[in-house]
Amino acid sequence: GLGDVYKRQEYSRDQIYDRAHNVGVDVAAATGIPASILYIALSSAVAWLGVRAIGAEDPVIAAMGVGAVAYVAQQQFLFQLSTVEPIFWLIDVGLDAATGMSRETKRSRGVVGAITVIGLVGALYATLGVMADRTDKKAIEATSPIEAVSRLEDATALRPFDNVHYWIGGGIARASGDPSLIEIAIERIEQGRVHLPTDELLALEHAALWIALHELQPTAGSLDVARSILLDRLELDPTSGQALLSLGTVEYLAGDFDAAERLWLQAEPLLPGQTGPRRNLDALATERGE
Repeated sequence: GLGDVYKRQEYSRDQIYDRAHNVGVDVAAATGIPASILYIALSSAVAWLGVRAIGAEDPVIAAMGVGAVAYVAQQQFLFQLSTVEPIFWLIDVGLDAATGMSRETKRSRGVVGAITVIGLVGALYATLGVMADRTDKKAIEATSPIEAVSRLEDATALRPFDNVHYWIGGGIARASGDPSLIEIAIERIEQGRVHLPTDELLALEHAALWIALHELQPTAGSLDVARSILLDRLELDPTSGQALLSLGTVEYLAGDFDAAERLWLQAEPLLPGQTGPRRNLDALATERGE
């Protein structure tokens, strides 16, 4: 789901925080909260100018309105762009002249205030996201799995609809080799999948946890659950190489070597940058004495 460039084993390690991906937070970090509030208020006013201009008869004014609204919207998910920002404020001047907002300030004040509130809420959510990311990093750096789980609980409380917390928790639990922690991670990831039912990363980690639990405490039930999760994933995306690779592992552990070989062969061309399928196939051939 995230492409070959995304390295799961390296995610969230040695992070480099560049700039907050929200203009309110970015401006606050650089110049302070008062400046951030002022910037959000001004950009909200421009957004309202843009909304008014979209219905203009002049296509140039309408296009400027669309551009202003689009730029303010993307600022909720990105910092200021130095190459675009001057153009944005020039558009502001043009829209102000074309729509006459400066002569109708009182009538527009309520709308601008509402847009400003939305901007501030977006900045608050982004701030919570930054705090959650830093808490996730502390979980990875924790000296014990119990401490890591506690950190992840804090991160989830800050930003519950994010797959990263659950995925990191699953990896930590599997690395610990503690069945009780793996069971806790399974419970947490199931809660996360309620909010993100089609997320591939969570589905694969969910299955991996059941496989890990089976390897520590062998039961047919664990493999059945893992198999069901992976088949559901493949129904959504038949070309998921990771799901095929994991399903092959399930069949191998279940004793169906032919099915495992078939699945790993299917996974290999779908995962060109990974050695897992070939390594598993070579190990299986050696085990068979081929």
